[in-house]
Amino acid sequence: MIKKSKHYRWLIVVVGSVVLLTGGYHLLKQWRFNSDAPVANFPAPQDAFESRQQDMQHLAQFLDLEKSWSGNNQWLAGQYYSSLVEKAVEMTDAEFELAVAELVAMADNAHTKVREYNRTPRYNRLPVRGYWFADGYHIIRAYRGYEYLLGGKIIALDGVPMANVRQKLSSYISGVKGNIDKYSPYLIESPELMHAAGIAQAPDAMALSIVLSGENEQIVIFKEPFPSSMEHLSRGFLMLSPLTYAKSQPEWKSLHTYSQATPVYLQKPIEQFQMMTIPELKASYIQFWTNSDSGTVSIKEFCRDALNWYRTNPTPVLIVDQRFNIGGNGDLTKQCMLDFGQSLPDNGRLYVAIGGATFSAGMTSVTALKMSGGEKTILVGEPVGDHLQHWGEDNLLRLPNSEIEIKFSTGMHDLGAPCRSIRKCYWGALFSDLYVDTLDPDIAAPLTYSDFANQNDPVMKAIKSNELALNTDA
Repeated sequence: MIKKSKHYRWLIVVVGSVVLLTGGYHLLKQWRFNSDAPVANFPAPQDAFESRQQDMQHLAQFLDLEKSWSGNNQWLAGQYYSSLVEKAVEMTDAEFELAVAELVAMADNAHTKVREYNRTPRYNRLPVRGYWFADGYHIIRAYRGYEYLLGGKIIALDGVPMANVRQKLSSYISGVKGNIDKYSPYLIESPELMHAAGIAQAPDAMALSIVLSGENEQIVIFKEPFPSSMEHLSRGFLMLSPLTYAKSQPEWKSLHTYSQATPVYLQKPIEQFQMMTIPELKASYIQFWTNSDSGTVSIKEFCRDALNWYRTNPTPVLIVDQRFNIGGNGDLTKQCMLDFGQSLPDNGRLYVAIGGATFSAGMTSVTALKMSGGEKTILVGEPVGDHLQHWGEDNLLRLPNSEIEIKFSTGMHDLGAPCRSIRKCYWGALFSDLYVDTLDPDIAAPLTYSDFANQNDPVMKAIKSNELALNTDA
């Protein structure tokens, strides 16, 4: 009995130690990578001068909290911050907003940003919504009375060509083209912010040079009052679907209404997940708009259900649509994505749809699919929204008076090589075996306005064309 008692005590000690070590590791990881900045604790400012000074004092933390700095970027940001200390008190709110955004963008990391959802409601916003297509910036949503502008191509803002506008706004948004195109509309749509950027001539009005189908260029002048800036705060690509806001914002109109002609990739913006067969291609189609749970739907369960569905009736062609997967938690789907590639029949092909909105954990999912499918995997669409090596695990820094919210990044992820630096890498990625040489599309299929207007899916068109060529050769 004594020996058994000692045995149990040792077992309890071992199990307890493992539990404590595991719990300690997760607490330490949480503190290291997922801790927001301390909340500001200043006395109530006596005037606008003190209010701005307090914000600047709190902003100084960003230079140390942000971990993605490379080269001399941190030094340059420090120099910019020092110059801003002198000028900030004289700036308008919109000017200060963009000055902070410019400082944050100097990190040159797509996850690191001033939060657009927090910023947009504080400034005015035009009664039209635009989207960057491969062939230009077009109006895809319009408030009542402005429906005649739907589909119009905006070629200039107050006389400034859109190419110049895009270039200027890249000073306030980090990352690759896809990321800039994702976030710049929030700035473009605000005369106040465009005036602060030196583009619009006034903060309460803006003239848009627009070309409507079959017509000459016309100049449309928008003046306050505008509809609420709160409307359409979600990602711009959600507005491509006529279903997203059909019920919640009836005063806004889309170019299309939902019908049988609506392309498959735009049919489930609210549900965020779908699976279906495409008989004409002998294909199974599975779509992810996110790498997180959506409503009551567990992404982990959906992915497993979709995998089992495919394994039950495997088709020669499998299409996994990740073009709108903005990220979340890659660990939730990593093994499932790996299993998809390993479930292909011998003569099977795995097409993965990608685009500028494919980001963060969405890119991780694409990497897993490409690795597991090997030579059977074909990436179709447009370049993804970030570099293979990037920093994530973003946390919040909030300026107390302007209420500007900044996301700073603390952990490196590398989808192009093993990430082994304990000082830089997110600990969950230290032993990851997911990496590829590139996530560039094997078949380019950019979304043009013409494709959108005619309700064509360029990705599906490219897949059909490639399948036809392969079957003809066979």
